[in-house]
Amino acid sequence: MRVTQDEIIKMNELYLEYHTYAAVAKEVGRAPSTVKKYIDPEYVSQKIHKKLKAIDWDALGEVPIIDIQNWEQDFLRKRNFLQITDTDVDVIFKEAACRKE
Repeated sequence: MRVTQDEIIKMNELYLEYHTYAAVAKEVGRAPSTVKKYIDPEYVSQKIHKKLKAIDWDALGEVPIIDIQNWEQDFLRKRNFLQITDTDVDVIFKEAACRKE
């Protein structure tokens, strides 16, 4: 059976949570070897993407030291980004909102 794009997203989301191919495979009903083929080591959770897209980057204005135009892209590429929790992201967004005021 062919792997759909929705399954690939689900596999990557679950991998962020479980950190093993076997656990993801059990959850989605696929072989661990199949799951391994579709795991993107640079994948970023859909929750994080939605939060980043919701930010009005232009409204933030000029922020010292951080290049706003490239910040989102660089932020998403960090390898250790997977260790950042939703709470950490909320704190980052609150700090960005404070700078806006």
